[in-house]
Amino acid sequence: MTERLVRFNVDDLEKFAKAMLEAVGTRPEEAQYMGHQIVHSNLAGHDSHGMRRLIEYIDRALQGFAVPDAVPAIDVDRAGLVRIDGHGGYGHLVMRYATDVAIERARKYGISGVGIHNSEAAGRLAPYCEQAAEQGIAIFMFVNVSGRD
Repeated sequence: MTERLVRFNVDDLEKFAKAMLEAVGTRPEEAQYMGHQIVHSNLAGHDSHGMRRLIEYIDRALQGFAVPDAVPAIDVDRAGLVRIDGHGGYGHLVMRYATDVAIERARKYGISGVGIHNSEAAGRLAPYCEQAAEQGIAIFMFVNVSGRD
């Protein structure tokens, strides 16, 4: 059997991922962000966090594990220490929110610690580190790997 190389247009893959995520209830802007992160995981050489995971994310929503339209929120607030409830949402979206909070709190207090619970897998972590670095913030991340169930 001969192995075939199949090429896809990046924009088409992102649109496809966005459409699939929207079909299970993810809000359009968030589906676009998540689709971008998934496709760019492949482009960064991390296929384990790329398009091959899309069917898993869709399936978890269909089975009721992931809550595609969840809105993460701070449920414990102690100034520079914060805990975020992901409300069962996709980790990509919860981590983006958590990184925004970490950056804001680090600016305000000089340092911050942000914990997350009740969240799905976040995929490749590099985008969140880059998000902080672009704001001049150093970030350390520690995660579990089992999802929320």
